[in-house]
Amino acid sequence: MFLSRKHPNLLLIVAISVLLVSCGKKQKEPLRIGLNPWPGYQLINLAHELKLFEEYDVDVEIVDLMSNGEVNRIYELGYIDIAGSTLTDLVKIRINSENEPAVFYICDYSNGADVIISKNNRSELSDLKGKRIGADVGALDYIHLLSALEYYDMEVDDVQVVPMRQTAMIQAMSKGKIDAAVTYPPVSNQLLQNDPELHSIFDTSKIPGVIIDVLVAEPETLTEREEEIIRFTGALKAAHQHFLRNRKPSIEIMAHYAGLSTKEFEEALSGIAMIEPEKQILLLEGGTLLPATIRKAFDLYNLDPDFAKLKSMFTPSILQKLEE
Repeated sequence: MFLSRKHPNLLLIVAISVLLVSCGKKQKEPLRIGLNPWPGYQLINLAHELKLFEEYDVDVEIVDLMSNGEVNRIYELGYIDIAGSTLTDLVKIRINSENEPAVFYICDYSNGADVIISKNNRSELSDLKGKRIGADVGALDYIHLLSALEYYDMEVDDVQVVPMRQTAMIQAMSKGKIDAAVTYPPVSNQLLQNDPELHSIFDTSKIPGVIIDVLVAEPETLTEREEEIIRFTGALKAAHQHFLRNRKPSIEIMAHYAGLSTKEFEEALSGIAMIEPEKQILLLEGGTLLPATIRKAFDLYNLDPDFAKLKSMFTPSILQKLEE
């Protein structure tokens, strides 16, 4: 059971979800998974196209949204079971709501695909002092921007942060409402295509590991629907193996869902590092990459990290049971 592969309106998703609940269906609902077009999530769509979810006997409904912020809002409202999000956003969700999302799968970390785009007459971030920088209202863009400013020994007060959604950045740049944009594929590709005077002045290859893309779910969901989620991750593992063996046809499928050409998707993939399920277990059990990123998120919100709570943000049990 799948929603349209188009990008549905946020209110429509809410209405559909309410309708499903009100119908009082006795059969178990599919796992509803919210995603934005980020290339690192496209193994999920590859698994769908290869009918791996059917092969692994798990009913999955993919909800396509246009930005990370939209996915997080839908997750906080309880209209999806699993969210494709980032570690930074995980902290924000825990602060701003009663949700307690836990990471059970690590998709990738950004190593150049997230960028800050500006005019060709600016060569580095220090050239943007006093300028307007568009950033999504979610935590992802903000921590990217703060990390970039930190890289150049700058403070957030050195620039003017203009909150806006990813989809609004193209028009804002073309109309001169902002001087730079904190963005990622496919919006970054569209910006560069639309205006030859734009280029990337900073990317996450300078700050690898700061942006880590993950799949999260509530502890209750991970417990009550554990078998389904194990089968779901099994299908993802199979999709990853298929991708490694059949890269070109896999990229054609994934590029379609990401809204990119195959060339653009290849370029985006060169800026991310996908993480194999076997290696994820070590990270989820306490590898240094995840706590360091979480601590940066706590710094972002001026919080003292509760390390006991940090541990509860990660659950290796799903992947451990998959490997049994």
